[in-house]
Amino acid sequence: MRAHPASPSAVPAYIVQDVKANRGQPKILIALLLFRLAQVSRIRRPHGLIALVAALMYRGYAEVICSFEIPVTTTVGPGLRIWHGFSIVVNPATVIGRNVVLRQGVTIGKTGRSNDCPVIGDDVAVGASATIVGGIEIGDGAEIGAHSLVTHDVPAGGATRAANTRIFEPRAATKKEIR
Repeated sequence: MRAHPASPSAVPAYIVQDVKANRGQPKILIALLLFRLAQVSRIRRPHGLIALVAALMYRGYAEVICSFEIPVTTTVGPGLRIWHGFSIVVNPATVIGRNVVLRQGVTIGKTGRSNDCPVIGDDVAVGASATIVGGIEIGDGAEIGAHSLVTHDVPAGGATRAANTRIFEPRAATKKEIR
């Protein structure tokens, strides 16, 4: 899977798809535009001053205004859709395919024991507060449910769901708890 623009000439097409995916979300659009500009700067001159300035502008805006961390070195396909971008954290070694949806609170990265990171296929939807870790593959068209902890491969078209919440009957408060 190649999700990273191979050349600066591919970036405009990625930007167009990002804009289509995030219509009506100006803060996210600005962040993704800065992300793509920082990527193209790195492709042209990886150690140049413009690449550094572009990366710092993107990082500052993404982390301060949008509250998410997707490093410029992360491989991200076109059409990334970010819903409610707060508290999204992605490891730079992660690969994210085309037309992926990330919702608030998503964490994608390595486990404490390994440097391997997930490869997310195309057209994947990741629910709020989902965690995807380890050297696993999420197949094309998969759906990762809210609050899911994913540590194993998910096949193309597959889905994960977090366990249902248990409901307990109310109990009478004791005098000690009331104080």
